[in-house]
Amino acid sequence: MKNTFKIEESYNNLKKYFQKIAENFETYQERKSQKVMIMNILKAYEEGKHVIVEAPTGTGKSMAYILAFLSLWEQFSIDEKPKLVVSTKTIPLQEQLINKDIPMLQNILGINFSATLIKGRGNYICNRKMDEILNKRKDEGWFDSKEEVQEFNELKKLILDEKGEVIIGDKSEIRTSISNPLWEKICSEFDNCLKKKCPHYSECFFYKAREKQKASDILVVNHSLFFSDLKVRMETGFEIEDLVLPEFDYVVFDEAHHIEDVASDFMGLKVSRFRYKRLVNQIKKAILFGEFANYYSDEEDTKLEVKNLCSTLDFMTDDLFQKVTELAGDNTTKRLLEKNKKFTTINSIENSFERLSRIIKNNMNKNDYTEAEEMLASSLVDRIDKLVKETKNIVNQEMKDYAYWIECPVSKTNRHYFASLNCCPISIAEVLRDNLFKRMNSIVLTSATMSTTPDDMSYIASRIGIDNYIAKTLPSPFNYKEQSRIYIPEKALNPKERAYEEYLEKEIETIIEHTNGCALVLFTSYRLMNLLSDKMKPFFDKRNITFLKQGDLPRSMLLQMFKEDTTSVLFATASYWEGIDIPGEALSCVIITKLPFEVPDRPIIEARMEKLEKQGKNPFVHYQVPMAIMKFKQGFGRLIRTNTDKGVVAVLDNRLLTMNYGKQFFKSLPTVPLTREVQEIKNILSK
Repeated sequence: MKNTFKIEESYNNLKKYFQKIAENFETYQERKSQKVMIMNILKAYEEGKHVIVEAPTGTGKSMAYILAFLSLWEQFSIDEKPKLVVSTKTIPLQEQLINKDIPMLQNILGINFSATLIKGRGNYICNRKMDEILNKRKDEGWFDSKEEVQEFNELKKLILDEKGEVIIGDKSEIRTSISNPLWEKICSEFDNCLKKKCPHYSECFFYKAREKQKASDILVVNHSLFFSDLKVRMETGFEIEDLVLPEFDYVVFDEAHHIEDVASDFMGLKVSRFRYKRLVNQIKKAILFGEFANYYSDEEDTKLEVKNLCSTLDFMTDDLFQKVTELAGDNTTKRLLEKNKKFTTINSIENSFERLSRIIKNNMNKNDYTEAEEMLASSLVDRIDKLVKETKNIVNQEMKDYAYWIECPVSKTNRHYFASLNCCPISIAEVLRDNLFKRMNSIVLTSATMSTTPDDMSYIASRIGIDNYIAKTLPSPFNYKEQSRIYIPEKALNPKERAYEEYLEKEIETIIEHTNGCALVLFTSYRLMNLLSDKMKPFFDKRNITFLKQGDLPRSMLLQMFKEDTTSVLFATASYWEGIDIPGEALSCVIITKLPFEVPDRPIIEARMEKLEKQGKNPFVHYQVPMAIMKFKQGFGRLIRTNTDKGVVAVLDNRLLTMNYGKQFFKSLPTVPLTREVQEIKNILSK
């Protein structure tokens, strides 16, 4: 960890940076909150502490943490320059950093630093796989259908040069969409990568990208990739050469309120029918007409046994996940509270896989495999062992303090195709404390929603295992008293009341009549959103208001239509509570239909609440209320995005006023006038 910097020199550098920024922007205005954030980051770096910063919209938080890093980065010699990882949850923020914020600073500051967007290896074509298809297998047994062969032939026209060599290997640069089944057959994979033993290593698209990453000063990644890297480090004792990310010195988690859920996913296990099918198919192809086919050419009995074993495994896998589907019933998820006797099929699956492993090992031992072929064969054996062990871990619930469940998406036919067995740690705090926060001197965590009350980050700190930290809530740069109102109807109902759905319909209609559209209506359930959508469509049609609903079109297309049609109304739930940036009159009203309490129907949520109960804590007070407050703040934050925006957040749930915890919700927000008069909506919009 490179932390021997002089804070006075950082201050001098920052003064120079802001002078250059001011010189390049005639309309530049100093953001006090941004400078406060920078000072807190540098203080944390100097004291060897972590820092949690709640930075509202308009703070300029991404610029703050980049400038703070550069102010110390400049103090080191070329050979000792520190490396920063910026981890985000969403693609739009990554694109903003790589395409806008960082290039702007590179241009204005005149500092020769570099930045790279890091992608997982699954985003790159594997040259060895392509060579197998194009030059060795001649498509034999490789594709699953004539349509897939045709798709591949069209793809070749876009990615091969006149000599038949792959010249475009980054999926994002290929000018067509590629089906998942085809991409899986040609993309780079960790499990069967030969690394430096591969004959195509020198032209490998993934490793070329990695070399560029090693030379970069700032690495932009998503949370999933970061925690994938952390998991590999943990599994290998932090001593593996081929990590997901190159070595780094500093970390910033932007959109850090997602860390608990993302980290939990990656520290858990997921065993799906697809994963089984993929492994069985790869073994069958490798032996019958792939990498090892020459070694089995005279072993007809063995090849027949391989075919039979693979067919048997396909049948038993379908049987296993059909039982998962039956156990799920009408649910998409169901918690497993004890070992289930229905999953005895795993014993037969294990026996068949053991026979396949023996065949692979015996053939490798009696033939003169190349080093690369030995690596591939050993990888298949290791993957068999890992898949069976993980399945048994979940089925037998062998890991303590884990939540276990099954998932089975809603589908009219073949639900078992998409079924899975899952588990993850109930609490991620200890894992992250020992393997991340104690291993790094200073980590920056920031988001627009990190606290339940100003400067109190104890909730999120306890959830993810941070002990030694500085906490800071920055004031909003917006004048909420002048720009906005919170509207709660005089006759607002509790969602538990029978008339609630009918009341919602009438109240939304009343509000829309006052705003003439321009509204984002946020729900906490798809059922209620769909129900009111069907009921209210005639209302919107009659008034020539464009009605949009989540799920009817791709997210990007929906948001673009919503921005362009300033009288439209968008009904949405789930992910639309955050990450939407629509300044101006297109969004003048956010309607929150119900306080966003997490319902304990997700197995991991139920398990977390049970754990709190065992600790003698009230899970509603210590988990559900803080979670709801943070999501409520996200929804509230969709409204005011610039200094000129104005509008109303309408909350149609009376619990905000009638329940004691309602005061906590209000306390978490900026000071916003409350009105009970619907006419006030027109008044604020006409200012």
